[in-house]
Amino acid sequence: MDKRKIAITIIAFIIIEGISFLMIENSHKQEINEYLKKNTLELKVKYKAVQNTYTLMTETILTQVINKPKILKLYSNAYQANSEQKQRIRDSLYNMLLPVYNYLKLNNIKQLHFHLPDNHSFLRFHRPNKHGDDLTNFRYSVKMTNATKQKYKGFEEGKIYNGFRYVFPLFCENKHIGSVETSFSFNAIEEQLKQHEDNIYGFMLNKSLVKGKVFDTEKSNYILSLLSEDYMCEKGYLHYTNDTLNILKQIDIKLKPLIADELAENKSFTVYQQINNNYYLISFVSINNVEGKPAAYIFSYKKDTILSKYKQQYYLSHILSIIILAIVALAVILIQFKNSKIKDSEEHYRALIENSNDIISVIDSRINSIYRSPSYEKVLGYKLGENVNNLFEFVHTDDKKRMLNDFKGFVAKPGKTAHMNYRYLHKDGTWRHLEGTGKNMLDSPVIKGIVLNIRDVTKRKNAELALRENEKKLRDLNATKDKFFSIIAHDLKSPFSAMLGFSQLLINKFEKYDVQKQKRFLGIINSDLKNTYKLLDNLLLWSQSQKGIIDFKPEKENFYLVAVETLGFLYQTAKNKTITLINQVPEVCSVYADKDMLETILRNLISNAIKFTLRKGEIILSSRIITDENEQKFVEISVKDNGVGIPREMQGSLFNVSENNSTKGTENETGTGLGLTLCKEFVEQHGGKIWVESELDKGSTFIFLLPEES
Repeated sequence: MDKRKIAITIIAFIIIEGISFLMIENSHKQEINEYLKKNTLELKVKYKAVQNTYTLMTETILTQVINKPKILKLYSNAYQANSEQKQRIRDSLYNMLLPVYNYLKLNNIKQLHFHLPDNHSFLRFHRPNKHGDDLTNFRYSVKMTNATKQKYKGFEEGKIYNGFRYVFPLFCENKHIGSVETSFSFNAIEEQLKQHEDNIYGFMLNKSLVKGKVFDTEKSNYILSLLSEDYMCEKGYLHYTNDTLNILKQIDIKLKPLIADELAENKSFTVYQQINNNYYLISFVSINNVEGKPAAYIFSYKKDTILSKYKQQYYLSHILSIIILAIVALAVILIQFKNSKIKDSEEHYRALIENSNDIISVIDSRINSIYRSPSYEKVLGYKLGENVNNLFEFVHTDDKKRMLNDFKGFVAKPGKTAHMNYRYLHKDGTWRHLEGTGKNMLDSPVIKGIVLNIRDVTKRKNAELALRENEKKLRDLNATKDKFFSIIAHDLKSPFSAMLGFSQLLINKFEKYDVQKQKRFLGIINSDLKNTYKLLDNLLLWSQSQKGIIDFKPEKENFYLVAVETLGFLYQTAKNKTITLINQVPEVCSVYADKDMLETILRNLISNAIKFTLRKGEIILSSRIITDENEQKFVEISVKDNGVGIPREMQGSLFNVSENNSTKGTENETGTGLGLTLCKEFVEQHGGKIWVESELDKGSTFIFLLPEES
């Protein structure tokens, strides 16, 4: 090669390297920017999630506690009352709601504040002695709530306290009587956020808002932020701690000139700083107040390990780019001198193929092997001389038809490249998942075959299968958890509330009631106790079933005796509704089952039948022996009623714990739907199955199978 060609090669190398440098630089900046945007979005999402949590809690308190006739009636008299009357109302309201306020404080909700329709403060639970001040010019949310009779929520600065507020209008007999608010501080947000990640969080408020709205007596609680002269921080919520004081102050001082423009434009953003060879991500989320105006920032500090990897990748990319281009340039320069070493080069690449973990193979159009690399034995166990004809004989039956169809089309198109995946029989008898590519080179005068590059992906496929199974288990666990909490929150609370109410009424007016009325109240309480006991019994059994700790001891049992015992247990319940229980089980009927589980199944099915059967109805318990397709004998047990029946759309989900199938009976009997779930689990534990046949207004039949013998 002459000097002119060498010079051209070097110039081309420099130009291409310059282009490569710019591309790598641009790609690196895009990666960093996307990563920073992702962190900003994460903080926004977390902040929004915390807001939603407190919104739900606040609306629950308003609905369940404050929006009660007794509270509203008392407060409705406050607006037109004189000073002395207002104080009495204030004291009564304070005493009635103090436990609620204490509960709110435990959940980091700092305020419970009542306002009159004219926006004057009536009662601050956090400062009960400070009232009567006009909030019209200081509290936009209060003014708008009373003016529009609509709720307002969001961040808002106040005369004493800045926080995330929820202001609700109050009405008594359709008359607007004022408003009430709750609020939580940044400290509450910080505690919630730290439950997920151990980051450091800070909060700063626009200085003009502090100067313009906060009481002069409260301004000493604020100091100027190190991040900006336009923002202030509450002393009580400074993000500096003993462990991080020096590092965070260094970061804030360095950031101050860098983020001034973003803060001035009220942007949400993330930046990073390097301190002592460590990278720190600082994310800022702009917060608008209830008027929609920028008011504050919430920000977080996180020690980061990803940026250093980006930097390493950035420098490595430059180095590799230089090396690769240098190699290419050198190859061009030396190509004329390498003709004599072509043979050595061919041997080099053959060695690469033969030492590759992938299978490199060449087959003909009839699927016979022409060449295969040594890795064939390593991956599939066959020696190079084995298994050379009609390789599709070793493809899994479920994949063979698809592979043959694809291969026919592939063979007909020389030059085509195709991707493939299939299961192939290993020499040890196991199936291996293979995937790879094929190149049709049948028209090549040198190759004259189809070149395959195949790798073993069995481990990955198994991992994907395990992942799908784990996802299903997780969904099932979530459904179980949701059902459990639903029962605790609703089905236990309701009967206890009723029992407490009736027992309190009985205590307060015991002497005034005659014996008959006392018995009636005690009967109601006793009925609720029985229902609650049954619920707890099912709940305990279900909980034990989910944990897998129920003793399962199947034995040969006389099913007729079990039926008699169970029907006797439920006789009084049926009698109370004038329902007839009929036992059509043969006296000689054996079943192989765990007696406790069998009794639980029968109790739940018969109790359900009683619940949904009208007075003077009948319930029939029967059984018969059947034989399945494997000649195994089962006892088919059925519980049949002539009750109200079950809608067709509900029948498919009756036994599913994640569906809410709890409905009231013909006389408003309550339940959870958990009993049928227990029945299904217990029946399946015996190797049987359960189903329902039902028609509206005609009745239902629940049928299940249990083995006759072990």
